[in-house]
Amino acid sequence: MLVVKPIADKATWEAFVRQFEPQNFLQSWNFGEFNRQLGDQPLYLGVFDGEAQVGAGLFVKTLARRGSYYACAAGPLVVYDGRPLVGSLGVEQSETYQVVLTALMQYLKSLAGGMVFARVRSNLVATDVSQSSFAKAGFKPSPMHLHAEESWLLDLTQSADDILANMRKNTRYYVRRAPKDGVVVEQTTSLDAVEILSQLQAETVARHKFIPFSAGYFQKLFSTFVADNQVAMFVARFEDKSFAAAMINYYGDQAVYHYAASDSEHAKLPGAYAILWEAILEAKRRGCKWFNFWGVVGDEDKDHPWFGLSQFKKGFGGYAVNYLHAQDYALSWKYWLTRVFEVMRKRKRGL
Repeated sequence: MLVVKPIADKATWEAFVRQFEPQNFLQSWNFGEFNRQLGDQPLYLGVFDGEAQVGAGLFVKTLARRGSYYACAAGPLVVYDGRPLVGSLGVEQSETYQVVLTALMQYLKSLAGGMVFARVRSNLVATDVSQSSFAKAGFKPSPMHLHAEESWLLDLTQSADDILANMRKNTRYYVRRAPKDGVVVEQTTSLDAVEILSQLQAETVARHKFIPFSAGYFQKLFSTFVADNQVAMFVARFEDKSFAAAMINYYGDQAVYHYAASDSEHAKLPGAYAILWEAILEAKRRGCKWFNFWGVVGDEDKDHPWFGLSQFKKGFGGYAVNYLHAQDYALSWKYWLTRVFEVMRKRKRGL
């Protein structure tokens, strides 16, 4: 019988999580602590078969008016026959995964606090077998997403010259043109650069009309990860004017391009290209195996608001990874009210 126990030691948690490749900062100890700073409660849960740990899941207790829930992104992490389960599942592996899921849900149900549901976006790619594991454990596909489900990854085990050669022609041209145009990129761990990102985002929001992240959100995220050298800021400048910035998470063997912004005044300068190239080179220096450009949409989704950004990311080369869609587990009958609300809101927003 599996037993679920909270893990209170950072080193123990990180040792288990780091077995899984690519290593994802969404299941890191620091991501939980970042959420704690936001006012949510991280639960670092380990799953044990006797003395052997066979699973783990970082669940963030999130209070929301539509229904409070536990969120688990890029997890849970499950070991089968002594080896980490990544990618897709075989039939026997899916049974083990299902048992771990069930143990975790039973544990969450035993906790007090009036939580309505658990939402999980696993580290597994989307297959019928993966979906079946969740269905047999009592989950239903969520009406909403939880972090990027279609991501774009670049293999960093190839040389820098090969990465350049495999880029789209236009992308390679802009990467090489940037220094000739006078674009200078600075890598820094200064909070001042986080403020630059926040200010540039405010202009981007005015242009594209989306809901921004607060300056406090960026500062808390950066401050949490920078203590362990797991994040860096990249700022593009032209004639001492900061006109583009990006925050890159470096966690284990994977770098993640997560937040970026630029101004409109210097739109013709290839600042975003220069920043990403420097971030990729830094990832190689750190020994990362993958560079994750985060979420993209398909080449056929020409009317999607992310289409242009997705094409920009894909220009650097790489391949798509389609993770299993977020799954929900009802902890209360109130979940069905929340589900109706989310479905209606999704339709209203045309998502």
